[in-house]
Amino acid sequence: MNNQGNIHIVMMAGGSGQRLWPYSTPDMPKQFHDLLGQGRTLLQATAARFKKLVPHGRLWVVTQEPYVELVKQQLPWMNPNHILPEPMSKNTGPCIAYACRII
Repeated sequence: MNNQGNIHIVMMAGGSGQRLWPYSTPDMPKQFHDLLGQGRTLLQATAARFKKLVPHGRLWVVTQEPYVELVKQQLPWMNPNHILPEPMSKNTGPCIAYACRII
């Protein structure tokens, strides 16, 4: 049985750029950089992999408010309503709970 129509994928892109400093900064954290030299950012590469698995309408990005425009620039094909600004940064668990609540 194929349950693909019931699957939603949530990409968490809310990191603040602390671990790879100075390359990754609060203004431009690692998810928005082409760290692997592939001509696309980590976020773009992840989205490209997931686009093969589910329809576009089932892809979501949770990020911090200051990064919403970066996500829109890097994923212009994505429904802007599927870019979810976190009400506050509280790590992975609350991020997933927030996305589940919205979905």
